[in-house]
Amino acid sequence: MATSSSTLARPAMAVPESWWSEVNAVFTKDLRSELRTKAALGSILAFSFTAVVLLSQLVVTVGLGLTSGLVADVNAAIAAGRPILENAPTQAQAALLSSLYWIILYFSAMAGLPRVFVKEEEMRTAAVLRLTARPSAVFVGKLGFNVALMVFIAFLVLPVFVFFFQPEIRNWPLLIGHLLLGSAGLASGATILGAMVARTGSHGYFMVVLGFGPLLPILILAINGTTAALHGSPGNNLLGLVSYLVAMVVLSAGLFERVWAD
Repeated sequence: MATSSSTLARPAMAVPESWWSEVNAVFTKDLRSELRTKAALGSILAFSFTAVVLLSQLVVTVGLGLTSGLVADVNAAIAAGRPILENAPTQAQAALLSSLYWIILYFSAMAGLPRVFVKEEEMRTAAVLRLTARPSAVFVGKLGFNVALMVFIAFLVLPVFVFFFQPEIRNWPLLIGHLLLGSAGLASGATILGAMVARTGSHGYFMVVLGFGPLLPILILAINGTTAALHGSPGNNLLGLVSYLVAMVVLSAGLFERVWAD
């Protein structure tokens, strides 16, 4: 009886090991392919860096209401004999800079993250991947790659954004937390949307339109949290980002098998 129970236990232990090996194989394949071709990374960096430079030259981020108070506030300060701080960042400036940063990340994600599925269809390797790996393993492997890539891009763009826009960051831990969770949220939504778009043959051109609705709550939470981190005002949307991220991953995982198999 002991031999029989031991024999039955081995297959049960082999399933999760095989599943994790499939996840690792998918993640490693995408990572090696990206390091070799720079397909997604190149398009994301080209767009994000170009957008940062152009917006820094076109968008006014200093002036009345942005780095100084409104006219009524200035007049009140003069009447009370208080000093007027002309270069003090306001919450309006923090909100503007946060919006610019996350808009750049959103369009960057929509431009590059669908490549993990589009390239499978272009190179005719999707059929082979369907035969060699379970749908759940494909989803988790590609999700992990997209999250890693998006977090890398977010922190790579940040110093360039800071250099050109020169924001005053008053709460670094809060900023880093929102960058991590916001980037992961964008990547999770882009993964399932990329799988859908790749099957239609549109090669990611509709990602911007399709992704706006599902990813709008993530953008709002990330922008508000980043604004609080820049301005130093109360506001912590980390719990909301975690909740939305978990819901997005669960729903995407349940939907992916049908999208991938059809």
